[in-house]
Amino acid sequence: MSDTGHGAHWAQQWIADEIRKEPEMTDPQEGVRRGMWMTHDGLIPIRDMPDEHVLNAYKTCLRHGNDKAEELWLEMEWRDIEWRVK
Repeated sequence: MSDTGHGAHWAQQWIADEIRKEPEMTDPQEGVRRGMWMTHDGLIPIRDMPDEHVLNAYKTCLRHGNDKAEELWLEMEWRDIEWRVK
């Protein structure tokens, strides 16, 4: 007896499971060169970011374990705003 029917069912179930999976989140800062930040609109220099954006970017990097946090911390020290991190 052939198991073609069972194999086809398994394949259909596997495809359905794959479709239902949440997409993997990718790190938008991965591969971004030093001194730059990837926004929804593209790359911008960190030096051009408003203070609030630098602070929020730093907190986001800490929350997600992103290595860019160190670079943002140095920028905050340069701007003398690191005291604002809560």
